[in-house]
Amino acid sequence: MLERIGKDQAEDFRTFLHPIWMEVFTPMISGGAEMTEYFFQTWLSVPEMHRAMDEGYDFGFFTVDGKKVGVYSTLKEGERLYLSKVYVHGDYRGKGYGSMLIQELFEHGREQGCTKAYLHVNIANEKAIKAYERNGMHKAYRLIKSQGNGFATNDYVMERGL
Repeated sequence: MLERIGKDQAEDFRTFLHPIWMEVFTPMISGGAEMTEYFFQTWLSVPEMHRAMDEGYDFGFFTVDGKKVGVYSTLKEGERLYLSKVYVHGDYRGKGYGSMLIQELFEHGREQGCTKAYLHVNIANEKAIKAYERNGMHKAYRLIKSQGNGFATNDYVMERGL
């Protein structure tokens, strides 16, 4: 179940996501744990989350039987749904919860009148890429984007119709 949060729960979201973020991205980001932590604190600070919410992003927890299993963030862009954050806690991976979350996000998009969903995924995040492909998404193109200080994200943009 998708449980949308408000600004008052931004810190709870961060607390839940932090160990997942560090586990997933530390091996992929040059600069290791230090740079991974820097990006987490920069991109997912409480003020940044509040700004994103003010711009229309939804943030929330994905729960199963009352347990927090993952987190999500989405943005409706006309008829497209941007899946900004899709993360499942390590204790729940490999059990189908990621697909459940993705499918619920697709349904959420359809309910909002969206006809397409898309996301960015690090090209080295092979497990996530396979999970998205299992759920009908395909690689549309590669996007390398400067983040400043000599760092760039290197992502696939994946999409599918809803």
